[in-house]
Amino acid sequence: MRSTAVRWMIVLGVLLLLAATTTGASQYQEAPVLAEKAAEGLLPPVEDRLPVNPFVMTTLGDPQEAQYGGTLRIIHTDPVYFNDASILNLEYVMVPSGHDGSLDYSAPMVPGLVERIESDDEAKTFTFYMREGMKWSDGHPLTTEDVAFTYHDILKNTSLTPVFPTNLSIDGEPFELDIIDDYTFTVTFPDTYGGFIDHLASRMVGSSFLFTPKHYLKQYHADYTSLDELGPLLDEEELDADEWWNLFNAVRDRVVDIPTLSPWAMVQRGADTVIWERNPFYYRVDEAGNQLPYIDRLQSFLVADADMFPIKIVSGDVDFVLSNILLSQMGFYVENQERGGYRLEFYQSDIYNGEIFLNLSHPDPVWQEVVNDLRFRQALNMAIDRDEIIDSIHYSFAVKSQRSPQIYDPEEAARLLDEVGLDQRDSDGWRLGPDGERFVIPFEIPSLMGWEPPMTELLVEYWEDLGIRTTMTTISASLWFTRGQANELKATAHWNASTNALRIDRPYSREMMPDFIRSWGAGYREWYNTNGAQGEEPPELLQEYFALYDQVNRAATVEERTEALQEMLRIIHDEILWISISWPQRPSVFSARLQNTPTADQAYDAFTQFYLGMQFYFAD
Repeated sequence: MRSTAVRWMIVLGVLLLLAATTTGASQYQEAPVLAEKAAEGLLPPVEDRLPVNPFVMTTLGDPQEAQYGGTLRIIHTDPVYFNDASILNLEYVMVPSGHDGSLDYSAPMVPGLVERIESDDEAKTFTFYMREGMKWSDGHPLTTEDVAFTYHDILKNTSLTPVFPTNLSIDGEPFELDIIDDYTFTVTFPDTYGGFIDHLASRMVGSSFLFTPKHYLKQYHADYTSLDELGPLLDEEELDADEWWNLFNAVRDRVVDIPTLSPWAMVQRGADTVIWERNPFYYRVDEAGNQLPYIDRLQSFLVADADMFPIKIVSGDVDFVLSNILLSQMGFYVENQERGGYRLEFYQSDIYNGEIFLNLSHPDPVWQEVVNDLRFRQALNMAIDRDEIIDSIHYSFAVKSQRSPQIYDPEEAARLLDEVGLDQRDSDGWRLGPDGERFVIPFEIPSLMGWEPPMTELLVEYWEDLGIRTTMTTISASLWFTRGQANELKATAHWNASTNALRIDRPYSREMMPDFIRSWGAGYREWYNTNGAQGEEPPELLQEYFALYDQVNRAATVEERTEALQEMLRIIHDEILWISISWPQRPSVFSARLQNTPTADQAYDAFTQFYLGMQFYFAD
């Protein structure tokens, strides 16, 4: 007998099929710009561009009132990371609850890119039923050929994927792929993997680990194109004659012109401006049969100087902003709403804005000896005045995080540091490490959300009051990611998923998982990912932590997985694997003309608006 969850998925697939049928498969509507191209013979009719059973999305407003067209203007802060636009344009195999437009956060996840997924009783074999007739943004059919290419030619190719992804394997043994027909395939793991469906809906994963466009990318793959043919392209990238895999990855990283399954496809990537245009073959429609998205284009402008954010917004140059809206500037934003033609909305954030990470696996032996002493982490945690941070950084639009102990006692913190062995000081009064040298906490932080620098400045004050020399350097997001992955960061600060999102069927908290611990244990993550072949072997407690993670993934029942997850949370709290500060509300900016955006009472988290972006529209 199939499990209740699996039976529900099958029923849901049937309901979606019926919903699509009642929409009227022969009477879909489309954007005028696409209708013109279809009339000129430049595109197939909309009925032929959609799959047989499109995803019917519940829109926030009346679909009869929605309007096509327009350009959504956005901001990004880093040349290679597009902030709001990147997340806005993610596409999922499974759709996290509430992000199908229903805003029902008590509902299970639903199939997105695929029509349905069935699991056997052991949760080892998963059968995927794709949407027949679905196409890439260039009109090429999406079939199991793309799945086979992804599996055999990318994931199983050690030049492109030196280590097979841990979330697609069990104890280092990858899943087996079996192609049934053009639209059906199975994924079989060597053991029970009840958490596999969770990974299909993870926020930052998207769909590329199952679906990549073979027809496009094979021209850069040495198994399909000879090195002689690749030679000019390798020369253009200044790569050696046999470095085809670096060419392949460079093409994927550029994103421009690569066929996509997302609402918009990138068509231009300049130094300061990035442009996406609507995907004419996008597979979702609204309840009235209107093909999504409503908006024609996304245009994101690079604003590297955070001080320019308010100016761009109040000048009316931006239609949608989530990141880098500082509460300290709210008075200015409120006063200028009419002038800038925008409105403000506050959401309870789905993340903790204020997470402090000390890299427990950094190879510096003195650093590792000190930070791996629980008393040291307790002392730093005790020295943080969370009330001051909440008042001064979040302007009281936040509460204290419960993920870390909430004790504020600087005197006890100083005593603990003495007990740890940091009781000796140099001539300037700074505490000395076990090597007799000044012990320094060197923060390297990105400025992705805007609050990282001012909050870290307060941390510098708190910890220097204890006699620990603490520094702060702001670096680009790309350098931050690179250094984090390479286990080179010693200390950093950024966001992290909230406890409220840590339900077992809400798989958004990847930061606490081994694949995403670059901030507090990148060396341990590498050890876990390579089954101990590389990286830094973690202490026994963290090996237990990783074993719990495996249980969260593998257990067949939600009850078993929930129990393991709760134990992971206990370890995070009691061992202070990282220091959690605050859980804030998040302000967002919307053009006054932008419609179908969720209000604070509709949306639990600010990121909801991203996943619903394909049904935003501009009113006249």
